[in-house]
Amino acid sequence: MNQTTSRQKHVNKTSKCSSSQPNLQDNSDSRPHPIHPIEMPTHTTPGKISQREKPKIVVVGDSFAKGIASELVHNLGSAFEVIGHMRPGSGMKVITELANQEITTLTKKDMVVVWGGANDIARNEANNALTHIINSVKSRKHTNVLLVSVPTRFDLLSTSCVNKEVIIYNRKLYKWMKQ
Repeated sequence: MNQTTSRQKHVNKTSKCSSSQPNLQDNSDSRPHPIHPIEMPTHTTPGKISQREKPKIVVVGDSFAKGIASELVHNLGSAFEVIGHMRPGSGMKVITELANQEITTLTKKDMVVVWGGANDIARNEANNALTHIINSVKSRKHTNVLLVSVPTRFDLLSTSCVNKEVIIYNRKLYKWMKQ
């Protein structure tokens, strides 16, 4: 049995959707994707210890975050140092680990944008995604964290089980953030 057939059977067994809904299949390979940071240079004065003068914005996410860092650089100009880390196909565990690595260097004037969860929802692991993100945010009080909700699938009906799961996930995330 080849790897694709095995993966399809696993997705079919774990899917909450009825057979009339299209199956979400994980067609991404399991190899790690390289990080492609986009950085703006910081200004330093020769002969002095390098200190960051600009607030830093770090964007971490799955494929939905693609191009967001470059858009921020374009729209915000040189007022901020912007870095983007994108991991297509990654779950919230990987995304929050990346965010946690970046957060250690940030201050109260900086911000981390976390955009993910769609891949977890597609794998019926939405509760795991919420757990990862809640634990990550709870442990980080020294910087600003912006969580982006998961968009619904435009290629499916709004009544599809996948879009219903997205709405439930976003509602739980919003409810937790209000606390």
